[in-house]
Formats: sequence, C-alpha cells, structure tokens
Amino acid sequence: FVALGIIFLGVLIVNPEVVAPAVNTTLPADAPSWFPLLFITIACGAISGFHGLVASGTSAKQLNKETDARYVGYGGMIGEGTLALTSILATTAGFALVVGVDGWHQHYGTWAQASSGATTAFVNGVGVLAEGVGIPRQVAVIFAAVVVISFAATTMDTGVRLQRYIISELGAQYQVKAAQNRWLATLVAVASCAVLALGIDRGAGGMRLWPLFGTTNQLTGALSLLVVTLFLLSLKRKIWVTAIPMIFLLFMTTWAMVLNLIRYYSDSQAVLLAVGGAIFVLELWLILEAARAVRRALTRRGEGAGNGC
Repeated sequence: FVALGIIFLGVLIVNPEVVAPAVNTTLPADAPSWFPLLFITIACGAISGFHGLVASGTSAKQLNKETDARYVGYGGMIGEGTLALTSILATTAGFALVVGVDGWHQHYGTWAQASSGATTAFVNGVGVLAEGVGIPRQVAVIFAAVVVISFAATTMDTGVRLQRYIISELGAQYQVKAAQNRWLATLVAVASCAVLALGIDRGAGGMRLWPLFGTTNQLTGALSLLVVTLFLLSLKRKIWVTAIPMIFLLFMTTWAMVLNLIRYYSDSQAVLLAVGGAIFVLELWLILEAARAVRRALTRRGEGAGNGC
C-alpha cells in the first residue's frame, strides 16, 4: 500500500506523458498473436485461479462472518487492479522519463527485448516517479526492487501454505493418514519447492516452469468459476453470472495451452511439454467430471420439480 501511494502521488506531481501508442500498428516481427494469449496474460485484478485458491484455502478460514467475503474479495481485486494500473503507468510513462521517447520505443522495439527487460522498466519507472515525491532516485529504485521481490516472496509463501492445505485435504479425501499430518504435508510442500528453486540451474529451476504459469493460473480460475457454478446450481439459483465467464475462460485457456504445447514440441522443450501435457490431460478430465456433475444436478432438479407437481 505504501508503494501504491508513492507511485500515485508521484504520477500526480510529475504528471508524466504516456508515450505508448493507444493502438500499436507497428508490431515487432517476433511478437506472437495476442489472441488467445492475451487471456492467459491478464491475471491478477481480472480472473485469477491463484486468488481462487487463496480465497477457498486461506481467506475463508480468516473471515469473522460470511458477509465479509464480499468486502475482502472485491477489495482485494480492486487492490490488484490498482497495482496493474500503477505498473502500466510506471512502464509507459515513468520509464520514458528515464530513457527518453526514442529509448522507450527502442526498448519495446522487439518482443524478446521487451519481455526480458520488463522488471527493469518497472523499477526505473517507479524510481523516477518516486523522485517527484522527494525520494532520491537511487533510493527509490532500490525501494521498487524490494517491492518486486516482496511480491514474489509473499506469493511463494502463500503458495507453499496452499500446497500444504491441498496435500492435507487430498489425504482426508483419499483417507491417507500420513498426508493429513501437518508436519509431513509441510515437509513435502517445502521440499518440492526447494528442489525446484535450488536443485536445478543454480537456483533458477523454478523459472523452467514459469512459462506454464499463465495457462495454469487461468485454468484454475476457470475451475474456480466451475465450482461456484455447480454450487449455485445446487442452490437452484441463476448460474449465468459464473457460467458465461467460465466457458469463455476454459475455451481460451485450452486454446492457448494447445498452441503452447505445439511450440514446446517444436522447440524440443521436454520439461514444459511433459508438465504442460499432464496439466492439459487433467484439464480435460476435470471438464468431463464437471459435465457429469452438471448433468446429475440438472437431473435432480428435474426430479424435484416433478415431485413438486
């Protein structure tokens, strides 16, 4: 919240010009098609499966009453959307003050260069905006870097705790007593993350699976909407509010996953192909299970209506 406040205050004081074109007609030659990849890129602040897991695994256990969920959930997404807005302002306006208009266009001249320098653009953009508040630029750049690291650290912390919850819940579901032990579940969660983080590529092993984050995150978001849809269906309430975005997101995510799997196969990326393929198979399985659940729910609703007559 401190970072968001500093950035917005800096925008009001510095009043930087947004140099990014509203519609970019000169796309880099190496840029992929935005459709459907756009819908697995925009996550936090829109539809996020990670936040769905947090809501069901953590937030639900911390609320005093059910009605607080609306304020916590909606307020959290407003916060995420605000963070997305500050990121756009920092990279489209603030960063241009550092490198100049020509430097900004050069930085975003190719897809590869823009992708590899995203953190640099954000950190330097925040630095020049914070300088307008009176914070020295060098200190502000370090502060922005700490903010980025904090986001990653808190995400990792939440992910490990959620993994521990999921392991315990799977143990309860399938009656595996060892998995229900919180110490053992925690050990498995921490050890698996440690192997990825420290055991491969000198501490960068987790980055091997990072390209799968967008599709898995949005797929989990679609499945979260699916669960809510089934819940509303069981309560005999209107389901179109969650069913329409669920169908759209499942379609886009599946399409993007297929395109990524084809690319992983062409580039001989065996790890991404294997893990992505497994996720794709699980997705299809869950969709079929969901279709069966919807059919059972509709059958029970029809039987209940018949008995009522």
